[in-house]
Amino acid sequence: MAKSEQVSKNRRSEKTGPGTSISKHTGGTKSFSSHKETLDEKVGNRVSDKVLFNYTHTKGHDNVTFVHERSRKLNEDYERRLEEMTHASPDVPMDENELFY
Repeated sequence: MAKSEQVSKNRRSEKTGPGTSISKHTGGTKSFSSHKETLDEKVGNRVSDKVLFNYTHTKGHDNVTFVHERSRKLNEDYERRLEEMTHASPDVPMDENELFY
């Protein structure tokens, strides 16, 4: 097996269980910053990194059907943290981008 084939196989492997390989996306060859600019223009203001993540990790950009288990889990974790922070400090403004990372 050629080295490039082995590296490709290793990258796709799920060594620590299902959903642990590299997260797939639907962004194609267009950069994430280009997708963000397009979404910003479409919406009329700056979209959050969470919006960009959902746009580039769901089928047909539907924000529901994630293309990879890892992406779905990341989204669930974010939603859980957002709910926890909202309940803990409902009157404190929150930067969703900080919560996303």
